Order: sequence, then C-alpha cells, then structure tokens
Amino acid sequence: PHVQYWRPDAGNTTWAPAPLSTNWDPSCITTMGTCAGGPSTCVIQGGPNQPIITANTSVKNLIINAGATLTINPGITLSICGDLTNNGTLVCGNGSTIQFIGNAAQQMSGNFTGTSALWNLTMSKSGGTLTPNNNVEMRGNFLLNTAVPTGQWIPNAKYFKVAGNWTNNGGTTTHAVST
Repeated sequence: PHVQYWRPDAGNTTWAPAPLSTNWDPSCITTMGTCAGGPSTCVIQGGPNQPIITANTSVKNLIINAGATLTINPGITLSICGDLTNNGTLVCGNGSTIQFIGNAAQQMSGNFTGTSALWNLTMSKSGGTLTPNNNVEMRGNFLLNTAVPTGQWIPNAKYFKVAGNWTNNGGTTTHAVST
C-alpha cells in the first residue's frame, strides 16, 4: 500500500493534492485527490505549517497523527472512501462536510468531540458499513444518503450527538445501546 506523508517541515499550509506540492514527502507517489488514483493512506504529521483543505477533495484512508492539525475550510467537502483516524486535531469550518463514500467497510477512530467535532457528516455509500470506534459530535447535520439502501450506519455503542438534522434517505441504521 502507498502512504503519502505531510512533511513535518512543510513550507506552507497548501493541501494541493494534484499536482503534489512540496509539503508532501516526495518519496511517495504523486497521484492523490481521488479514491481511485490516490495513495492508500494520507498521514498528516505535526509541524509548523499544518494543511488546510481549501477545495473539495477525496482521499482513501486519512490519519491525523498526535500533534498534527487538519483544517477543512467552511463549505468544503472531504470525501473518504476508506478509514478516518484522528489522533490530533481536526478543525471543521462552518458548513464543511466529511463524506464517506464507496461500498467498503469503513471506520472512524480517534477524537471527534469538542474542538475536533465535525460540522456535517454524510454517508453516501452504495454498500458496506460505517462504524465509529469513538464518540462523535456534529455541529451541523448527519445525512444517511444511499442510492441503493445497502449502506449501513453502525453506531457501535458510541454516543452520536447531532446539533442539526438527522436525515435518512434510504440507508440502514443498526441501533444497539447508542444514544
């Protein structure tokens, strides 16, 4: 599997998935920004200049390491077709969206509460599951939006706090002891 690392000595905050900016480790592959052509995993490492996503983009797996910060600007959508792990800080601007796509089993791990709370979360899956391994808070909306009702949200006995609207447009939700 390919891994793309955010350089600890990044020269600025430009995410720039294509063409690859000097903020990304040059030893990694240079195609990124789509689930089909990007690296298997994008890892954000700590450093003086942390990435800011300023345009809609897609990644496979995304890991935010301890000491690192990823900012998603207001109104921007980050689509993920793999897993999301936040061991650092995730700053979601007003109206930004994290969208899980595809038909694979996907997981959310790490901190998604307090300062790392999401704004909007959308599950647009044609199949497979989305399972949080930790509690999740949203300042905005949760949208379960599947074209074919085979994508499944599994709360995994974690609390899931939605400040806005919870909308189910065809997805399946398996409830256990979550609130």
